[in-house]
Amino acid sequence: MSTPDEKRAAGLAKIARVIALGKRISDLDLYQSWLYHLPASVFRADHLSSLRDVDLGFNHLYTIPNSIGRLSSLENLNLSTNTLTTLPNSIGRLTSLRALFLDSNRLIRFPASMKHLSLLTTLCLYGNRLSALPAFIYHLPVLEELDLGGNQLTMLSPSIGLISSLTHLVLINNYLTPLPTSIGCLSRLKSLWLRANELTTLPSSIGCLFALRELYLPDNKLIALPASVVVGDAINSRRKIVIRGNPLLAAREWDDNELSATSAAASATKRCRRREGRRSMFEFKPRPLIDIAMDFVWNNMVVIQSPPPPPQ
Repeated sequence: MSTPDEKRAAGLAKIARVIALGKRISDLDLYQSWLYHLPASVFRADHLSSLRDVDLGFNHLYTIPNSIGRLSSLENLNLSTNTLTTLPNSIGRLTSLRALFLDSNRLIRFPASMKHLSLLTTLCLYGNRLSALPAFIYHLPVLEELDLGGNQLTMLSPSIGLISSLTHLVLINNYLTPLPTSIGCLSRLKSLWLRANELTTLPSSIGCLFALRELYLPDNKLIALPASVVVGDAINSRRKIVIRGNPLLAAREWDDNELSATSAAASATKRCRRREGRRSMFEFKPRPLIDIAMDFVWNNMVVIQSPPPPPQ
């Protein structure tokens, strides 16, 4: 098994070889090479402008050379698990970039030039030191996957609703208390992960997320869920909600504002019909024209689905 010094020597030798050969290549893999710095000339060679994938993950890099901005064809860049505290302004010139992984670094702020990454669809910022969403994120027109978990976020700006292209949003392991109502504007959102925050309630606008299929809420301080999250016309397909590790009361009464979970295992059952073949499956009719099915799993994972259409 190679020692760290041997891996570092091999990584530097690979860089020197790639530069010296003068041959166009499409990928450069320096993952886990124990590198502490990159030569300033590493990306200056013209023949490296054809690079599409660069993997510098799991090193000890504390800075990235400005020459990275010369990689005009770069589509995937992995800088995860380093010791980066800042990024060069030239990163904004990577206009072909589609996926950027910056997780497990020490980043606090980002260059404004990153707003020019107009083709970026995947951005991972997990495990940094962010206390607010970087401003450039709101300017990414096709961003679909955003991971902001493991930071120091206490609130989200209402501007989060402007990122209308989002399909997956990860906010686990932060300190979020209220969520802005504008989160309901993310009409394409399919999964929303909010585990391990400080949430005591959710905005009813979450019920407007018609595309949502996964809502992960474990280990918060939720005592009630908005009715719009689990009932109403907004539910038109199968949806999974995970709520374990919250002080939710078991289902009290249904009303237009919230679904509390008081001891409704008792009160709700009086209005429910047990269906055979499904464990703890109830059919609720709390209000006219509302007829849904809920499957209570004992680990507090709730699977919600719309009822089958009535027989013709």
